[in-house]
Amino acid sequence: MLDNVIEFLKNQNELATAGQLLDTYAKYASRAEEYDLLAKWYMEIKRYPSAIELAEKALVTTASNQGMYACRSNLAKLYNHSNNPKASLRYSSANLNINPTDNDALLEQVFSYFLLNDKNKSEQILRDMLEHQQDLPDDVVSRIKFNLGTYDLYHGKFQQGLRGFILEGKKLGIWKTPKLPFTFWEGGIQPNKTIIIYAEGGIGDELINVRFYQTLVDYGMDPVWYTNRPDLVKLFNRLNINTTSTLSQYPTDTLWTFSMSLPIYLDIDTNKLWNGPYISADPVYIEKWNQIGTSEKLKIGIRWSGNPEYEHDLHRSIPLTELYPVLDNDEYDLYSLQRDTGADQVIHFPRITDLQNSLQTIDDTLAIMHHLDVVITSCTSVAHMAAAMGKKTFIFVPITAYYTWASTTDTTTIWYGDNVKILRQTVHKDWSGPIQQLRDLI
Repeated sequence: MLDNVIEFLKNQNELATAGQLLDTYAKYASRAEEYDLLAKWYMEIKRYPSAIELAEKALVTTASNQGMYACRSNLAKLYNHSNNPKASLRYSSANLNINPTDNDALLEQVFSYFLLNDKNKSEQILRDMLEHQQDLPDDVVSRIKFNLGTYDLYHGKFQQGLRGFILEGKKLGIWKTPKLPFTFWEGGIQPNKTIIIYAEGGIGDELINVRFYQTLVDYGMDPVWYTNRPDLVKLFNRLNINTTSTLSQYPTDTLWTFSMSLPIYLDIDTNKLWNGPYISADPVYIEKWNQIGTSEKLKIGIRWSGNPEYEHDLHRSIPLTELYPVLDNDEYDLYSLQRDTGADQVIHFPRITDLQNSLQTIDDTLAIMHHLDVVITSCTSVAHMAAAMGKKTFIFVPITAYYTWASTTDTTTIWYGDNVKILRQTVHKDWSGPIQQLRDLI
């Protein structure tokens, strides 16, 4: 019963209500099974401190060795998700002392060492698992190959890395994978053929991969971008990218594919990823925001965190209190590009102009950035907007870098031009190094 209610509230984005309900149940919990179930659901709504507290209670009240093993497994996962990999390692190591081939414990250690930026150790565990363990379940093989995709990208094996990260990630359900009523396309040029490009990822993923629309046009195909985001339908159509949110008008012999798989199926080389800016602001909105462009100071837009519902937002967010001192300069005009969560922090920094109530549409955001000289952002969709516009952009990239930032270069990216500078985190929970880089570069 509780499972169904919490699942419903989660799907309705009523996370606060779900939390209140769990808090009430937690007051009366007394058995290990109850603590364990509550910990599971607190984790589902990303209330990690509460989840850990209940999981620890489950561990100390469990009577059986099997129960304690399961509790340690849960705690290893919880501590990694709450960005505490050292605590996670304690529990995964305890289980591996009992069962050295525990796939779940090994994969949690992979994540722990990755978070601690010990990528060599993390990668070695993955490769040892593939080489030495027999009869691995298919989902474990996919998890291994998905993780290895990131390392292959770091090693410069672009297509191999993409296939691991994107294709294996789809098998794991990381992105939506519906089946459209058309023939699926996995490559091969078919001139004059209509092909639906299904946008399965987030806003940032759409902005990354919409660049390949033109490649299909150049090959003589008739691509149609398919998204359920009205702002992007309007934006892309204005940019002469045929975009729709309905499919009823297309014949049954139409092709379709996933947007994030396009660089794989098109066999794109790294030297063809960037052909110059491909996103621009609407002239009407540019005029609307003309007052920003009148300042003679250096105009800087900042964004320090993203959507908290994103699984790894905890890893990519930067405390504004740490970022602001670098920008506290009378020669700068500062504009907050933060919306919703985190935007309330601006009240403590009166030199930052708060635009959260003005960022009503993506057209507003793009027009504001059009007038800015510099955009400084964490790894969010704002980074891809600014970069795709050709705007001078500084991007704070966490140790848990997204695939577009996983490359052999330190301060540049193969996905965008030299207008983008990458500021990489190298120490767990420590942004002081990248912030010092920003101080030196800006």
